[in-house]
Amino acid sequence: MFRKTRFIKKKPVRGFRDLEIYQKTQESAAQVVRLVPEILKDKNYPTEKKVIEMALDIPAQIARAHSQRYEDRPGAMRRMEEILQRCDWMIVHLEQARDIFASDEKDKTALTEIIRRYGTVRVKIRNLHKAWKRWGEENPSGFPGNYSR
Repeated sequence: MFRKTRFIKKKPVRGFRDLEIYQKTQESAAQVVRLVPEILKDKNYPTEKKVIEMALDIPAQIARAHSQRYEDRPGAMRRMEEILQRCDWMIVHLEQARDIFASDEKDKTALTEIIRRYGTVRVKIRNLHKAWKRWGEENPSGFPGNYSR
């Protein structure tokens, strides 16, 4: 008898769009852009535009890091660390928006869900960062074993 697990075989990553962290941050960015302006309407939250810009920038930075990982490994690693910092920044500012400005329970729940997603994605980004780092130590040239220049 087989034991059921939550393991799901994932598709191979052929491009940045296949990365789960890209997909999740893209979905979260769409939610932030739709929800935050409505919640903060007429509230004079000083970093409202910055929150939206940062939400839109995180998926773009993931795509850049993915493209950089072979040619400029140290740059890609620094970019991944910056993405981790941006996720932390998003969590802080979304919590502030929720706790200070969201008066409707529905809005608070929606912001809490987005905050949870950024926390989950942050862990996955950290795991990917570690995997890329480990892979870079195994392949110092920065290219896959079957790739030749």
